Amino acid sequence: MGLHLSRNECLNGYFELMNSAITDYGIPVQLYTDKHTIFFLPKKKDLSLDEQLTGTIDKLTQFGRAMDELGVKNITAVSPQAKGRIERLWETLQSRLTIELQLKGINTAEAATAFSRVSGEV
Repeated sequence: MGLHLSRNECLNGYFELMNSAITDYGIPVQLYTDKHTIFFLPKKKDLSLDEQLTGTIDKLTQFGRAMDELGVKNITAVSPQAKGRIERLWETLQSRLTIELQLKGINTAEAATAFSRVSGEV
């Protein structure tokens, strides 16, 4: 649905990716993610009395709060099978991606992101 390359996995990258995806396709119903701290807090924190009274189940990360405000449900890959599917998909995409970008003469993250946004080929 989209591509955003950066030197590391970061909140800004996910916001950029979601911005592109929402602009092109609309707001998704669900996201299927891993347990990265961008999506979920590393451990459950105690909720304040106000949070408990308003029905809050768990505290959200910035990304989680943004998706919650958009009505996007986040599903976490927790089983080994689900995590394996995601990892195999990423390995395939990352392997193919480098070859495709080399064929096009693209050698920077910015150029690859721009290319994927304009052409939709990657």
